[in-house]
Amino acid sequence: MRDSCGAFSKFLFRSLDCQRPPPYFICPILQEVMQDPHIAADGFTYEAEALRGWLECGHDTSPMTNLELERLELIPNRALRSVIQEWLQQH
Repeated sequence: MRDSCGAFSKFLFRSLDCQRPPPYFICPILQEVMQDPHIAADGFTYEAEALRGWLECGHDTSPMTNLELERLELIPNRALRSVIQEWLQQH
C-alpha cells in the first residue's frame, strides 16, 4: 500500500489538502479509520468490533454485498493495521 503511493506520498501526506485517510483505512460500517481491522469471508476489511456487532444482531450476510457469508470467523488484517498505525503517527 505504501509503495502504491510512491515517492509522492510523503509530499501528499504532509500536504494540507491530503489530511484525509486513504479510503481503504475506513471501515465500511462505521465510516471511521479502523483501529482493529479484520477480514470477513466476503473479502472486505471491517473494524472488528463493528462487524462482530453486525453478526451478533443476527445478520449472516455481508454488510457490503448482502450475500450470505460462508464463514463467520474473522481474520486480523495485521498488514493494514500496521500501515494505519504508521499513518496515524504521521498525522
